[in-house]
Amino acid sequence: MFLGGESSIMWGMSKRVERSLANCRRKAVCPAGGAAGVEAGRWCVVCYVSGHGWGHAVRTADWVRALGERLGEGKGRVRLVVASGQGRGFWAGRGVGWVEAREGRFDVGMAQRDSVRGDVEETWRRLVEMRRGWEASVERERAFLREVGADLVVSDVVGVAFEAAARAGVPAVGFGNFDWEWIYRKMGERDGRFAEAAGWYREAYASAAEWAVLPFSPGDWRPGRVGLRPGLLARPGRNRREEVARRLGLDPGKRWALAAFTGLAWERGAAEGLESMRGGEVLGAAPLEMPGARNARLAAAGEWAFDDLVATCDVAVGKPGYGLVSSCAANGTPLVYAGREEFPEYFPLRDHIRRTLRNAFLEERALYRGEWGAAVAEALADAGAKEPVRGGGAEEVAGGVAGWAEGQPRGRGEKGDGESTAEKPTQDQAETDGFFLLSPPKREGRFSASQEGFRLSGKGRGGSVGT
Repeated sequence: MFLGGESSIMWGMSKRVERSLANCRRKAVCPAGGAAGVEAGRWCVVCYVSGHGWGHAVRTADWVRALGERLGEGKGRVRLVVASGQGRGFWAGRGVGWVEAREGRFDVGMAQRDSVRGDVEETWRRLVEMRRGWEASVERERAFLREVGADLVVSDVVGVAFEAAARAGVPAVGFGNFDWEWIYRKMGERDGRFAEAAGWYREAYASAAEWAVLPFSPGDWRPGRVGLRPGLLARPGRNRREEVARRLGLDPGKRWALAAFTGLAWERGAAEGLESMRGGEVLGAAPLEMPGARNARLAAAGEWAFDDLVATCDVAVGKPGYGLVSSCAANGTPLVYAGREEFPEYFPLRDHIRRTLRNAFLEERALYRGEWGAAVAEALADAGAKEPVRGGGAEEVAGGVAGWAEGQPRGRGEKGDGESTAEKPTQDQAETDGFFLLSPPKREGRFSASQEGFRLSGKGRGGSVGT
């Protein structure tokens, strides 16, 4: 449903968020970046991406790529800064080389011993260290947001970003399938230290103006105001079987299992374990190191897009992380998944895997010994009915960002004539309505939609962008 107008934004929001939005309205008159930002005519969106794992960066790249496609030539009028643990090469490799990459570590997440196993003690040590420097980090990011003239912050799900945005008078939108408050609260049920960390993040997330809740989220996760529940962000990859077979010497007539890990502590005998997979071959990609199995091949890092490898192989073997699960769902590829019980996200993702993908569970001992054959065969033979997963999420999020820039909020329930069909949301829906309902800063020009892309019109802007 769609709740239009500024009054709907304020309904049910905390006083803290009201102050943040009030600051943003003052910023519309005198933007944080000063007059230069207005004269340049560029909207500035800053995305903060959790450094934990691979899925956070990948799903950000998915919607940013859709935004670039939507804006076309007009994307030159949007300055999009991505603050993450990934360098420019990663974003270029995902088809979004037009963004500005600001490389750094902005949260702790959960420390890991390898691609599968977590490290609880190291996680706590890093959290304590992070908390000592929290205030300095918030002030550093506040200064950065004002320096670049940020108009909007999108955070997946970096806590510091929300507090920094509130202090800078910039609206911040949360984006994810969980947040760290939920993770640490769940860990706190077994180890009380993490309940304290959950409180730190609860306070930070209170500044969020809206949330986009992604598929595969836990049923008991209750973020603040939910503005969008998009479909799956991942898109199907390209099947490159002939090309990969030619390049790496794999047999295209056999079943291929993708080793979807960046690192594994293989045990002795793992090569023999992989070779025992009857009629199967194994494909991995650097930086993963493969044991010397005769039926295993390793692609160079970045040689093929990960989604293409998922589409190319008959089955994927990996941890149940968001990026891999999403790619398997988008490509219809069965998944053999390993346990990951130290990480609370594992349990809701496992449940989604069982409902939506052909799958099989691989015990830890078998994983590290390369004894994958039985689980691979089980996943390929899985004939159980599976629930469909709605796609198009990247385009929905991109539409939210573009709509915010246009000043024309979009959302479910919006009629063609602009009349709202809004209904009061239930508590369970957590105030679900249109995405990015925030009033954008007033500029001389704004984006207007056209079939060719977006034009930025207005006096003193040097004409329009696009055709």
